[in-house]
Amino acid sequence: RIDVLSREPLIVADAGHNPDGLRASVAALRRMIVGRTVTVFGAMRDKDVAAMAAAIAPISRLVVVVRPKTARAAETVTLLEALHQRGIRAIAAPSVAEGIRRAVQERRRGEAVLVTGSHYVLGEVLSAMPGMLHRPPRR
Repeated sequence: RIDVLSREPLIVADAGHNPDGLRASVAALRRMIVGRTVTVFGAMRDKDVAAMAAAIAPISRLVVVVRPKTARAAETVTLLEALHQRGIRAIAAPSVAEGIRRAVQERRRGEAVLVTGSHYVLGEVLSAMPGMLHRPPRR
């Protein structure tokens, strides 16, 4: 289920695009990673975002909500409200690529970055990843 996008920093992705899918993602991730995550999350507005928020709550120290580039996407304010109602610390990013950058900046030692939710979010991440994590060679 889980795709490793980067090992350093550890960034993993899984398209949990509904509550059941997210619960399965969380269960799989718990077998792989000890500890909590900084989660990048976006969903479509026709999904049960309250149940999705509840599904990612147990593993997420922080959630960075994003809105992928599709008219079907839920607004970030809607996702923030669903997360905050469950006591989950969440912030919004203006784009999926910026959401990944923020998540990497916010993660603590030993934490992974989880990218999940809509297939659209994962598609944008995969498109942006090559340039996002590029680091100049050390001299």
